[in-house]
Order: sequence, then C-alpha cells, then structure tokens
Amino acid sequence: MNKLCQGCGSPLEFDIKNQMMKCEFCGELWTISECDAASVEYEESATENDDSMECSIYNCSSCGAEIVINRNEASTFCIYCGNPTIVFSRIERTKRPDLIVPFKVTKEEATGKLRKYITKGKWVPRSFKKIPTDNITGIYVPYYITDISISNNMLLKSTTAHSEYADEITYFVRSAHCDFSKMTTDASKELDDNISIHLDPYRIDTAVPFNENYLAGFYSDIADINRVEAFSDAKSRAYRIFKHEALMSIRGSNRQIVSDKPRYTLNGESQYALLPVWFLTLQHRKRPYTILVNGQTGKIVGGIPFNWFKFIALFLMLTILLSFPIGLLMVLMEKIDYRIVVMILLFALFILRPIGMHRTRKFIAAVKRTSSSGLERFANKRRKDE
Repeated sequence: MNKLCQGCGSPLEFDIKNQMMKCEFCGELWTISECDAASVEYEESATENDDSMECSIYNCSSCGAEIVINRNEASTFCIYCGNPTIVFSRIERTKRPDLIVPFKVTKEEATGKLRKYITKGKWVPRSFKKIPTDNITGIYVPYYITDISISNNMLLKSTTAHSEYADEITYFVRSAHCDFSKMTTDASKELDDNISIHLDPYRIDTAVPFNENYLAGFYSDIADINRVEAFSDAKSRAYRIFKHEALMSIRGSNRQIVSDKPRYTLNGESQYALLPVWFLTLQHRKRPYTILVNGQTGKIVGGIPFNWFKFIALFLMLTILLSFPIGLLMVLMEKIDYRIVVMILLFALFILRPIGMHRTRKFIAAVKRTSSSGLERFANKRRKDE
C-alpha cells in the first residue's frame, strides 16, 4: 500500500530521525496512525484483516538475487552484488510479518560509522579507504522471535591434573533450567547464521505491530523458513548457549560432555518480524566486501581487506627490535656467539607469534562472514527455487 502526502500528493517515506512519515517534496510530517486513517492509494490493497501484503519483485541479472521492494520504490542496482542491471519481475502477495523493529540509525549515521570503521584500520589498504561509502542500502531482514526454555541433565568430564604416568580425569554433574525470552533466529535458509548472530543484540521490546508504512524508502526480504523450522533453529541456539555455560562452569582442561538429556519447551508461537540492517557492498581487486550495520544499535559486522605486506614488515621489525638490546649487550661485553643471536631471534618470534596469529584468525573469521560465501548464498536463495 502506497501512502501519499495529504498536502501535495507526493509519496511519503519513513523518516528515521522523527519516526514519522515524511514527504520528501514539501517536508510535511505525518504519524503512522494519520497515514492509516487518511491515505490515498494508487491501487486497491489488502484489507486490514488480511494476513498478506503486496510487494514488487526485481531480479538481478548478475547474481540472480530476488529483491523485494515496497510498491512506491524504484530500484536501480542490486543491493547484494552492486550490479546496476536489475529488471522488474512481478508483483506478489506475501505473508505479513507480525512485528517490525523500525530503523533507528539514520543513513547518515550509518555512513559515518562505516567510514570511521574503514579509515581507522591501520592495516587497511589505502586504495580501499578511498572507496565511496554513500551507496549504502537499508534492508529489513526477516527473523523469527521465539520464547523457549531448556532443561538439561549433563555429565561432563575434564582433565584436572597431570602426572608422569596418567592424567587425572574428573567427572561433573550439571542440572539446570534456562528460559530464553525473545530469542532471534533469521528466517532465511541461505543467510549465514554467523552473520545474523553477530548482528545481535536487537532490543525486541521496542518492536511494534507490523505496518507497511515503515517499509517506505527501504528494501525488504521474504522469509523462506516456517515456524516449525524456526523452533528447531531456536533449540539449536539455546543448546549451544547452555552447553557453553555448562562447560565453563567446570575446572580443568579438555572439557567434554559425556552425556546429556536436553528437553525443550516452546512458550507460545514464534512471531515473524522484520529487523533493520544497513548493507554496504564494496569492490576491491574484483572481490566483494559486504559490511553490515545493525539498523537499531549501530553495531558493525564485516570484514575488510588486509595489507599483509605492511603487517608482516611490522612484525619482523618488532622481532628485530626485541632482539636488538640483548645483541647490543653481547657486543659490548665482547661475547658474540651467533648461535645465541639466532636463539634470541627465534625467542622473539615465539613471543610475537601469538599476537600475529590472533589478529590473523580474527581477520579471516570476519572476512568469511561477510565476503562472498554467506551473502552470495543469501542473494541467490530465490534462484535455486525457480
């Protein structure tokens, strides 16, 4: 349903700053309730009691993504791969969400956060820092919100002592009940769960009943997971959290679960909701890098290019600097032994190696989350079904 300004008749868009509908032509502001009470429609739409809504579907000729757009929007590029060649496919009725969390972070604020995130990195290539970040897109991503409880009796074991002949194994029993209120799980089969999990947390208590007016000016995606699958995803996530806390509660190393009997309870029906995310896809050396911003909290998730030459050069320089004082002392004492110098260099590398490995693992994990694998599957999810 398209809403028009009651003053000049121009299309209205949702204004994040004021949390109201705004006319981009005359600047008038209207509340959501005012738009519902007295709106002008281009075409007939579903009644308020209908559980479906009407949207436009566009296809990307490059990556095959299906892009869902509110009826008063016109798309000029693919939000996933950045390709400018997309074509209108069809108008489709889809299931209406139960709830929506409106955008709180404006486009200007999200762009500023991303620019700071990219430029502050010491290891980011200079060419990447100069890429414009204005081509940022607001997307409502489908989620299910579930209240779930888990009860479990666990038998765990760990190595609590070491000896010359055998390790000492200790067994532990843990029995607990845990309630998870408003647990979020993404409602897309192809969107990598690591991406949606890292976008958390959302303040679900601020969600409002779904209204199509909030979609004006933004893109959205359609859920392709039903409530039964959503309950299964919620159980998996609840178990991972429960398992982690149980293992952290025992002492020793090599902690393991010997046996457990988890029991789950669904507290009410899962609710279908749309949550806000800002997407920015940048191309660097023919590789896409997609960075996401939580549209409610401003949290950033994404991997960016890494200047490996600069990092390795600094790593070697620090190694040499660490070994230089000891080498100089040996020269002053006229006790030069090159074997000892080599040992010092190896010792310095041993000290600095964990720092370098930690940074490397952290970088690789971030890039894997938002570089092509996860988001390309998300973009291509409709292509597999056709």
